Amino acid sequence: MDSMIFDNSLDYMEFWEQEIESLEDDEEENTFEPSIICAGNSGLRQLSPNVFADHTSDEEDVTSNAYLDSKKATILNQVNQMILLEQDGVKVFLMNSIRTNFTTSSSSTTRELFYKCPLNVTMDAFYKKLHQLFTSLNVLPSDLKIFTSPKGLIAGDLKIILDNEVIIQCHVSVATTIPCQIENLKIETKAETIVLVEKDTVFEKLIEQKIFKKLENVILLTGKGYPDINTRLFLKKVLELKKFQVYCLVDGDPYGIHIMTIYRYGSKALNQASEQLSCPEIKWIGITPSEMRKFNLPKSPLTLVDQTKLNKMLEREYLNLNIKKELEIMKKIDAKTEIEYLSLPPFNYNLTDYIAQKIKDNLCI
Repeated sequence: MDSMIFDNSLDYMEFWEQEIESLEDDEEENTFEPSIICAGNSGLRQLSPNVFADHTSDEEDVTSNAYLDSKKATILNQVNQMILLEQDGVKVFLMNSIRTNFTTSSSSTTRELFYKCPLNVTMDAFYKKLHQLFTSLNVLPSDLKIFTSPKGLIAGDLKIILDNEVIIQCHVSVATTIPCQIENLKIETKAETIVLVEKDTVFEKLIEQKIFKKLENVILLTGKGYPDINTRLFLKKVLELKKFQVYCLVDGDPYGIHIMTIYRYGSKALNQASEQLSCPEIKWIGITPSEMRKFNLPKSPLTLVDQTKLNKMLEREYLNLNIKKELEIMKKIDAKTEIEYLSLPPFNYNLTDYIAQKIKDNLCI
């Protein structure tokens, strides 16, 4: 993974969740030996993995705590068994952090865990091991009370009621950050439609164009590019609470289409959690490759990276036939475009009108 500079407001885990989509299936083989090198005030020293163990005795049944439900108890039992055999110091630290979260009814952020980890480990290696742990336990980070910094945005007539009775009132004129701890989410809304957009710039543009006046009873949502787990989980939970028509607007390029398929079908990196995260009812508004030809939009040629992404998507058997047809068109014309081009001269399309017309004419895939 190329080195990058991250804004203080961006949790590195968000970047990792995006980057891991392009990784191969092979697991990282470089693990720590039972004797671990740890950075401390007195320099590097060797520690046994047992240094990370909490003070719970082997005889104590921590799952008997009244607040633990059956799912949490199952996860905790798995962690207790895995920690006895684990030789990787970072994973031992993470599993003890999970046990602490469960037995003290607390939570952690991924950033917090990285900085608390006493081992000399890079961010890249740390988050890869964290992802491996999620996969081994077959859970989402939120199941372990581990959260990333909030990323997704939402706007519209929607009241969000969280488990602790905190109420978040969303508005039509300004974006609201999607909350993290949404385990027992409740909502109140008259909206019947959700418009999901790839980019926050388009999200803000639609608010400026008064989308809520032109499209009644609509909620606007963005994951700001590749969506983090929390944004996808929030959307899934909202759709379980009420039946909505859901439409997705993305750039007419391989990465935009890939983002749409992640919302719709799930991701390769989190395949074990597809049922918890995928929203197959989502319909693709555009911009489609066939519209590039229809509107004669400005185009740029596909890069080698674009072509690789495109070919990988064409190999996926689960993709809707019409989506594959659009991918084939993109491959044939060897071109891509962006949503914003619709609103520029000489086209001057109002994006809200474009969305409304496509929905009205049922021209979504």
